[in-house]
Amino acid sequence: MIEAGRILACGLVVASLASDAAAQRIPEAEYPNAGRALALRLCTPCHVVSPDQETGPVLRQRTLSFAEIARQPGMTAEALRNFLATTHSTMTGPMRMPNPMLDEEQLTLIVSYILSLDHAAPPPRRDRPGKEG
Repeated sequence: MIEAGRILACGLVVASLASDAAAQRIPEAEYPNAGRALALRLCTPCHVVSPDQETGPVLRQRTLSFAEIARQPGMTAEALRNFLATTHSTMTGPMRMPNPMLDEEQLTLIVSYILSLDHAAPPPRRDRPGKEG
C-alpha cells in the first residue's frame, strides 16, 4: 500500500508542476532541451530521465529510463503521445504509471526529448559491476 501512495504522490507532483512548465512558446529546435528540463522537473520521481540527474527515482519498482524508452523497437512520437495521454493505473494494477495530465505543448516537448535519446550513444555495457566491457 505504501508503493501505491508513492505513485499517487508522484502523480500529484506531476499535476501541480505541469500547469506552469510550458507556458512560453519555444523554438522547435529547442524542443529536446526544453523537454529534458520539463521531464527533469516532472518525471524523476519515477524514471531516470537523464544519466546526470541529481536524484534517482523513489520507486522501489524498476521503471524504464527515458533512453530505454527511446530505444524500444517501433517507438514513434504518436506511440509516446498516446501512452503519455492515457491512464495506466487500475484497481487491479495500481502500480502502473498514472496519467501525468500534460497539455499538448508539454507532450510535444517531452516526446521530442525522449525521441532525441534514440540517437544518443548507448551507455557503456558492464559485464561485471565495476568493470567496463
